[in-house]
Amino acid sequence: MDPSFSFLRNFYYWAFHVTLNAVPSFLILLDTGRDRMPPLRILAIVCAVACFIGAYTFATARPWLRHRVGSGLFGRAFRWATNARAVISGLAIMALVTKIPQLGNLIWIEVMAGLMATGIVTNLGRIGWVRELRIAMLGPDPVQRAQSVWIGGMESFVPTFLTTLTEGVILSGVMVGIALILYAILRLKHRYWQKMATPE
Repeated sequence: MDPSFSFLRNFYYWAFHVTLNAVPSFLILLDTGRDRMPPLRILAIVCAVACFIGAYTFATARPWLRHRVGSGLFGRAFRWATNARAVISGLAIMALVTKIPQLGNLIWIEVMAGLMATGIVTNLGRIGWVRELRIAMLGPDPVQRAQSVWIGGMESFVPTFLTTLTEGVILSGVMVGIALILYAILRLKHRYWQKMATPE
């Protein structure tokens, strides 16, 4: 590993950004919850966030990724996109805490990602072999299956964990999309200045 590269600093960087980006969705979940959120559900969310911190930390620590993607125009675009996502998350947290109507539009990304993730995991649970596996593990009684704190309804541990992971993948895709747009703009700007600097 490159001695100039600080793995711990990389971990702190992604721990900050991933946690910050997860807070708006967590606050929305708290706000829409009918009852107090069970500790096991909170643990599922924390575990999913920890998985993303670990994945981003180890992925961006790979030398080939740092040299090919972490530098140059795309590296700059990715950093800008990461910072832009952090600003959006910060404003969304402010909107959720202060309840200022003018800031309400800032949470639509989290709301849409959460709805999409919930739909994906719900449909996953309806797949034949998944349903049969739950019956084999928890028994044929639907009430008993729904009351399981691990693989019961959508509020149990595994569905909450999978929903949080899925939402994180969606939001990461949004961030990469922003980075690609910024990269295209930077390339056009770079080519323009190269053309202007080249004598006729």
